[in-house]
Amino acid sequence: MIYNRGIINTGSGSVSADRAIIGSDYVVARDEALHQPSAATKRRTDVGVITILPVEMRAVLTMLSRNTAVTEHIDERGAWFYEAAIEAGDGVNVVATRALDRGQRSALIAFDRLVHAYAPGVVVLVGIAGGMSSAVKLNDVVVATQAIYYEARKETPSQVRRRTQTYEVPARIRHAINSFFNVHGEPCTLILKGQDGKERACSIQTGPIGSGEAVVAYKGSDIRRHLENFNDKTLALETEVGGIAHAFYEEVHSQQDTFGWFTIRGISDYADEDKNDGYHESSAWHAALVLERLLPYLKLATPRKREDR
Repeated sequence: MIYNRGIINTGSGSVSADRAIIGSDYVVARDEALHQPSAATKRRTDVGVITILPVEMRAVLTMLSRNTAVTEHIDERGAWFYEAAIEAGDGVNVVATRALDRGQRSALIAFDRLVHAYAPGVVVLVGIAGGMSSAVKLNDVVVATQAIYYEARKETPSQVRRRTQTYEVPARIRHAINSFFNVHGEPCTLILKGQDGKERACSIQTGPIGSGEAVVAYKGSDIRRHLENFNDKTLALETEVGGIAHAFYEEVHSQQDTFGWFTIRGISDYADEDKNDGYHESSAWHAALVLERLLPYLKLATPRKREDR
């Protein structure tokens, strides 16, 4: 039974089709008043979530809607946001949005829109990634504490020289993540219930994650070799968080509205020749469930209002 802030739903489950989006596992109520450009104002929230693929957003919306109401908001530029208030700990306000496309540039734009519309205390990129360490298995989850951006390079006739950049998760966010692992252990194993109803053991680990535009599907890839040499503890590869980390570094942290970023990634493949979509749904769901477990800790990252400082 989903209650949509009193807008829709009854115990019988009837929902007005013109006021809601009904997914296979979630219901999203439309906040009609917020569809008007004149109503667009900054609305503070605790946690901002960015996803890239449809399967990632479905997992996040399903997780949110099983906890509380989820309300859709479309801003004056046509960007879609999904708002939820989770009754975890002292209560956590969450807003989720999906980047328009894959890759660093689109993720950066989604980050910019999210920060300027909602000023979240922390931004979390949630989704899937390819594992590159023997420490992670399919459907395990990586909570990345460092982004290794491998894309910058100089190419000469004789070699490619990579000019790798690293971005650390800001200390305040790292403290919040550490608090979770202080309770559960690091790495920890959680029993997570899949959308098929089956329970599965899932290892949750922290560590660096590689990020760049290239999708790696070859075990002998130069990118894999470079990352292994650069930091042998690199757990996984993905294609978006480097842009978000740089956007925070360059534009946001000086404003002190958003205290930081990190990413939660379910392992859907091994970034090798066997890469396919077979584990996208289950790994995205595991990432969303780990976000759910982390939410009470992320309340700690909420900034105070400027006038209270």
